[in-house]
Amino acid sequence: MKLAVPFKAVKDNILLTQDNDAWAYFNIEALSISDNDEEGIAKRQTQLSLLFDRLADFEDFELRLYNRDLDLVNRYKELQPSLATDMGETPVQMIVDEISAITATGVSQTIERFVLGIKLHNQNSGKVIKQATNAMNNFVDELAGWFNYEKPFDEKLFDDFRTSEKQAYEKVGYLDHTRRLTTDELVHLMRNNFIQGQLHDFRKVGQERDIFKLSDTVIDDGAVSGYVKLVNDDNVRYVAKLVLSTTPENITGFHLFRLVQNMSYPIDINLKAHYYKSEGIYGLSVRAGQSLKTASNNVNERYQAEGFSSSKDDNTVEIAEVLNDHISEKKNFFSTLVTFTVSAEDIETLHDRVANLIESFRSIDVNIVKPIGEQKRLFYYDLMGADVSQNRYWVQLLTSEGIGELLFAVNQQVGSNIGFYIGRGAPKTVANSTQDALDSSKRLVFFNPLITNEILDGSTSTTSPNIMITGKTGRGKSYLTKIILKIIQLSNAKAIYFDPKQEMRKWYSAVLNDKTFKADYPDEYTLLNNVRFVTLDVSDKTNYGVLDPFIVIDVSGTRDKRNLTRNLKGNCDKKFLNKFTVIMVP
Repeated sequence: MKLAVPFKAVKDNILLTQDNDAWAYFNIEALSISDNDEEGIAKRQTQLSLLFDRLADFEDFELRLYNRDLDLVNRYKELQPSLATDMGETPVQMIVDEISAITATGVSQTIERFVLGIKLHNQNSGKVIKQATNAMNNFVDELAGWFNYEKPFDEKLFDDFRTSEKQAYEKVGYLDHTRRLTTDELVHLMRNNFIQGQLHDFRKVGQERDIFKLSDTVIDDGAVSGYVKLVNDDNVRYVAKLVLSTTPENITGFHLFRLVQNMSYPIDINLKAHYYKSEGIYGLSVRAGQSLKTASNNVNERYQAEGFSSSKDDNTVEIAEVLNDHISEKKNFFSTLVTFTVSAEDIETLHDRVANLIESFRSIDVNIVKPIGEQKRLFYYDLMGADVSQNRYWVQLLTSEGIGELLFAVNQQVGSNIGFYIGRGAPKTVANSTQDALDSSKRLVFFNPLITNEILDGSTSTTSPNIMITGKTGRGKSYLTKIILKIIQLSNAKAIYFDPKQEMRKWYSAVLNDKTFKADYPDEYTLLNNVRFVTLDVSDKTNYGVLDPFIVIDVSGTRDKRNLTRNLKGNCDKKFLNKFTVIMVP
C-alpha cells in the first residue's frame, strides 16, 4: 500500500478517493442498553448481523467509533432561550462557572460517535473499463504534477455513485435512527485523523473544503520510537496505533466496542471489513477444505507415531470443522482489520494508556499489539477511503454474526443530549471509593427536566415529563432531587416541592444567614434567596385553596353529594371546582 492520503474530494456524504473509488458515510445512532439487559443485547446483535449480511454485496465497509469534542459552550448556548428571566445574569454566570468546573476536573470532554462507511459501486462502468480509466487518470494526474499544473476536478464523477449510495442508504435504514452524514460531519471526521484530541473548533473544521488543508499536519514517526507525533502549528499530540492480533476462539460475548467505551480515556476504533468470497479457486471454501485436511492428517500422524494427539491439533481440527460447517450454511465471511487509536499530550501518559489497554484485553484472553515499526503505515491504513483489502497482517476472519457480537453502536448513555451537568456515569459496578469510581469514568451526564414527551400517533397529549427517582436509603435520591430543583430554578419554569420534614428550609436558612456566603457565592445566594417557603397548617381554614388545584379537605360528612358540594363550596372559590383533584378517605 502506498503511504499517501487516499481522499480527493467530498460532496454530501460521499468521499471520492485518488483511485476514483467512492465511499458513503452514515451516522448510526447509538442504542443505550444496560449490561444486564441480555434480551436487548441479543436483539441488537441480531439486527447488526443482518445488516452486515445485507452489506456483503458492497464487498467493503468500515465501522468507526470516534470521540468528538463535547462542544460545551455551544451545548449550553442551546439552553439560553429556556433560562429564567427573573434573576438577571445569574443563570448565565452559573453556567459559565459550571463549564469552568467541568474543564478543571481534567475529564475528557468528548462524546462517542458511530459511523458506518460503505464502498460504493460505480454504476456506469464495468470493472475492466474502470481499471483502464483509473490508470489513465492516475497517469494524467502524475503528468500534470510534473508541470505544476492542477487538473480541474469534475464533480460529475459523484453522479456515477448516486444510485449505489441510495441502495446503501436503504440497507443501512434497516437500523432505526440512521442518517446520512452531513458534509461538515464528514469533513471533520476526515480531519480528525490528523488532530486526534488536539484543541480545535469542530464546527469550524467541518466548514473547511480545501482537501489539502484537511491533511496539513506534520506526521513524524521518528521523534519517539513506536509512536506517531502530530504537529499542527503550536499543537502537538502523540498517537499510538494498536491492532487486534487475536480474538477468543469463541467470540460470543466479546463486546469489543462496549469494552473500549468503558475505559477511562478516549479510544477510537476502526474496523475495516472485506467480503471474503467462498467460491472460486482462491475462495474460502477451497482453503477451508485444505485446512481441515491438513489438520486431520497432522492428528493422525501424531497419533500413529506417539499414540496421542496434541490439544493444539485437536483445536485446529475443531475450528476447521466449524469453518466448513459455516461455509455449508452459506454464511457470509469478512476479513477484518481492527485498529485502536490512543492519544495524549505527552509520551508518559500515552505509554501508560497503551499498557493499560493491552493489559485490560489480555485479562480476557484477547491480544492487542502495538507494532513498533508499523505506526506510520497503520496511520495511513486508518484514513478515510484507504483500501486495505490486500492487507495480510493482523487479519481476523469473522462471520456477520461475529461482527455483530462486537456490539457496534451500543452504549450505556444516560441523561439528555442537551442539558445541565449533574455528574458522571461510572462503568464500575463496584468501586473502592468515590474517587475510584470517578477516575474510572469519562461519561458526563447531562439532564434537562423540561424536555417534553414525544407525541406519537396521537397516543398521548401530555408534554410534561414523568420522572421517578428510586434507590436504596442513603444513596443520594434527595440530593439528586435538589439538583433537579436547582436546574428548574435556572430555567423558565415553576415548581412546587412538598417537604414534610422542612429540611430544605433549615438548610437554606442556615446558608442564607451565613454572613460570608453572600460575598463568596453571590450567584448561589441569589438562587437560594429566590425560593419562597410556605408552611401550611391544615387546621387553619384560611389555608384552603392556597395550592389549588392541589387540595386536602376534611371529608367528614361527605357521604352524599349535597354534603360534598357544600363542603367544597365552603373550602374554596367556585371557579376552581372543575380543576380539583379530590382525595376521598372512606
